[in-house]
Amino acid sequence: MPRVSRGQPVTARARTAVLGVMALALGQPAIAAAHHAPGHGASEGIRAANSLAGRSARASDRVMLLEELSAPTDQPGGAASLQSTTSLVGSLLLHPWFSLGAQLPWVVVNESGQSGSTTGYGDTTLEAIVTPYGDWLRHRVPSFGLRLSLPTRSFELAADPGKVFAASPFAAFTRRYESFYWQAVLLSTLETRPAGWAWDMSAGLSAGYQVAPGLSLSLGSWVDTRLLAYCEDVDGTSSYCEEGRVTERERPTLATRAYGLLNAAYAIGALQLQTGVQLPLTAKRDFSYSGFLSAEWSF
Repeated sequence: MPRVSRGQPVTARARTAVLGVMALALGQPAIAAAHHAPGHGASEGIRAANSLAGRSARASDRVMLLEELSAPTDQPGGAASLQSTTSLVGSLLLHPWFSLGAQLPWVVVNESGQSGSTTGYGDTTLEAIVTPYGDWLRHRVPSFGLRLSLPTRSFELAADPGKVFAASPFAAFTRRYESFYWQAVLLSTLETRPAGWAWDMSAGLSAGYQVAPGLSLSLGSWVDTRLLAYCEDVDGTSSYCEEGRVTERERPTLATRAYGLLNAAYAIGALQLQTGVQLPLTAKRDFSYSGFLSAEWSF
């Protein structure tokens, strides 16, 4: 396979900006008790769909501004009615095959039954991605990674599940042709909070087509399934809880949620603009609708 050029060397200014993003993420004080990871308060799987979409599901040097809006209807905690999240996402290519990144969210939440809005810094996500032979591959690109969600929230919600930690290993494969591509993602999440811990599995599949120079449309789906949950008892012991933890709603074992994804992207050199919507396909859902806008610069 012919070697793919990695473009111009990274400028000192660009590397400094990304390092600043990661330093802020690692240095943010953990003063919050609520769980609202970047995105729309649903499972870690569907939250990852936006930041892993398209060409981003590989080790890379990039900076992205991501805006997400959603109206949850059945989220864990069951309080927020409308949420807007603005995130700064950055990753630094430390090796042609390996990158480290962070997602820093600023969240605005309108809660049901509450007057006014709640706003503040959200839960930080750290991400490591390995793309074997990333400096060579273009048409068949496998990637493997790990996402860590840290409880750095600076505010609390009326229905508050407490501090939440989550670790999510994932694998992605992107197959590109001249004007067509498809992508598959598999992600597993282990999450712990004061009420106990849970294990979820997520899978996504999407396909896109370049309809005009620089412009592409994609259609896909995403499925989240609860595999297992253990509840923390008052005496400090843990026990299997089939119906989910006390800070969750409608999360029994094998509870499944499916979403339809529709995205549009326009690339101008190293800059890519994206927009998309996510609509639930199952009766049980974490939100009634969700949409996003993003601008990503790869260097």
